[in-house]
Parts: sequence; C-alpha cells; structure tokens
Amino acid sequence: MSVASPAVSFPTTTFSFSCQTQTATFGTASQKVKIGNPILGGVKLDINAQTPATDNWTDGAKNYSYKDSAGAGCTNGQMTISGGTFTQTAGANVPTYTMPGGAFTSTSPVTLLNNTSTTAWEAELTGYTLARRSCRAS
Repeated sequence: MSVASPAVSFPTTTFSFSCQTQTATFGTASQKVKIGNPILGGVKLDINAQTPATDNWTDGAKNYSYKDSAGAGCTNGQMTISGGTFTQTAGANVPTYTMPGGAFTSTSPVTLLNNTSTTAWEAELTGYTLARRSCRAS
C-alpha cells in the first residue's frame, strides 16, 4: 500500500529569540519507506528538495531555509537526518549497508541508505529523526 501524501509533522514551539531545535520522525509505522535490490547491483537512496539551491520548508505562510549551516544552522535554518532502522522483509542473505544521514546543503542530498551488496532483498526503512534548527522565519 502506498501513502498518497506522505508527511512529517514537527511539534509547535514557543517563540524564542534563541536558536531552537525541533525533531520529528520520518518513516513512521504507517509511512514506511519500502526499498529493494531486485537487480543485485546495490541501491543508494538519497533525499533532497526538488530544487536544492532555492527551495525552503514551509509552515503555513512562513518559509525557512533547510540547508544553511551558518551559525550551526541557527542563522537561516538547517535540517538534518539521523538514525533510521533497516528491517529486512525478504531475501535469504542479510545485505551490507550503511545509513549515514547528515545535513542538507544547497548542492548535496542526504543519503538514507547505501547498499553495495549483490544479493536480492527487500526492506522497510523507519524511524529516521529529522531535526530542524532555526531562530527566524521570513
């Protein structure tokens, strides 16, 4: 079953003049990322905005940068992804993989999964932590 409009919701935060970090979960139990290696050539799954250099995340009428590391992400806003759980659902052998995560930039995506194995498998990815840092909206 596919999710028609997958979404990640961050909690509301009380206004502050100092930098704040909010976290949310990408890949919940009802919105798992399903992935497989049917052609036995390895799989790399990256996530990024459609236009990384100019896109922002939005919250209603407010726009936030998701890719600016200035001031440890607090000057204009930055989003990072970490953690994640790989649950194999099919295939006889356990594949070799990494789940590096990282911070978004204006040129580079964040890698959710990197697999170099030559064995067939299917899996579900869940439980990635998204963290956004910001102290102002534009």
